Amino acid sequence: KKHKIFLVDFWNHGTLSSGCIAGGRTRGGGYLYIDWNGHVSPCVFVPYSPVNVKDIYAQGGTLNDIWANPFFADIRGWQESYWQSKGNWLAPCLNRDHHAILTRLIAKHEPDPIDESARAALLDPEYGKALEYYGELYENLSESIWHEQYLQDQRQKEFHVKGS
Repeated sequence: KKHKIFLVDFWNHGTLSSGCIAGGRTRGGGYLYIDWNGHVSPCVFVPYSPVNVKDIYAQGGTLNDIWANPFFADIRGWQESYWQSKGNWLAPCLNRDHHAILTRLIAKHEPDPIDESARAALLDPEYGKALEYYGELYENLSESIWHEQYLQDQRQKEFHVKGS
């Protein structure tokens, strides 16, 4: 933060980037993943796209229109809520660590899977259950570390600076 360097969080580095950066996160920088076919998804690990960049540009739109998409906006809303509640940044991933929330957002917004693997994962109830179970196990393992190592008084100020 001191040197204004954009840091990317790809699983287990949420303490470095202040949580998940998917969906074009507002606070502290974020990103969207655009594949070679123009599908725009929240993250390379969340392969569900509500829009195609080629279609948006053909209609006279811009990246701002993509960023404003309700699917991405709801992801940013969840991130902000998670940040405000001092959620566990050792487990910030919407897909891997909070899959039930992602499942609800997908059901609400119905983004398209960007490939057959994403479609298969979406349609496989066992896949979703396994990720939810993993998230619970990891939460149980990491929560005490999060509180003991990262949310102590001084460290809390460092990691949860208002407006970071």
